[in-house]
Amino acid sequence: MRGINLRTEIKPLTEIADIERVQKNKIYPMKTIYVQVSACKKNSEYIWYMLNDSSILEDKYAVIVPKIDIIPEYLVVVLERVTLRWMHKYVGSSINISMDLFKYLEVEFHISKEMQKFVLSILEPISEEIKLIEERIEKEQAAKKIFCKKMMP
Repeated sequence: MRGINLRTEIKPLTEIADIERVQKNKIYPMKTIYVQVSACKKNSEYIWYMLNDSSILEDKYAVIVPKIDIIPEYLVVVLERVTLRWMHKYVGSSINISMDLFKYLEVEFHISKEMQKFVLSILEPISEEIKLIEERIEKEQAAKKIFCKKMMP
């Protein structure tokens, strides 16, 4: 860790990124970060997503375009960490996220790309383990359904 800048900054998301509603039929590049703002899934475990390939998104989403040099995967991690509290405080019981509410979403992020990479390297094995466990749960739930159907036709 010697030589890596550990300094962080706290800024509103609107200072580090542009947030805009998805435009119909526009192709967004790979690694575009997006969030559902119409009929949002507030109780979902994950709220922020990132495109794996260039794609057209539905207009129920908003996209995040960083203004600063930040690793997109790292930005998603940072956003996931603060979004639930922000949604509880500002979005409340509404099913839609108003675009002007993003100015209240403050994020704390490491300035150094080396530190961003380090954080991602720590989280990657954990994320892979979680994915494997989720897949196992899905398989076991599917098996349970099959066994229940056989027990009670």
